[in-house]
Amino acid sequence: MTDSTEASCLLAGLARAGWPATTLAHRLGVNARTVAEVRDKRPRLRLDLALRIRRLHRDLISLDPAGYGIHPTDSARTRAAATRRTPATAA
Repeated sequence: MTDSTEASCLLAGLARAGWPATTLAHRLGVNARTVAEVRDKRPRLRLDLALRIRRLHRDLISLDPAGYGIHPTDSARTRAAATRRTPATAA
């Protein structure tokens, strides 16, 4: 087991880029609920999952989800939800 902080940030970044949790879960070989729990800061996760998340982020972060079969409406919904989850920072 390992700390989930990095994996949580990476998954949140993919959500802000428009990648839905269901798509990420499919690519990671886990349930969408697992992706949501890690993204929403489950305290710990298995090291192999943390490494798969790191690789997935590296592979997807610069890509447009629409080019990989993600409907633009789904990407927009994912981005909006990610924005709501991101805490506002003080100026």
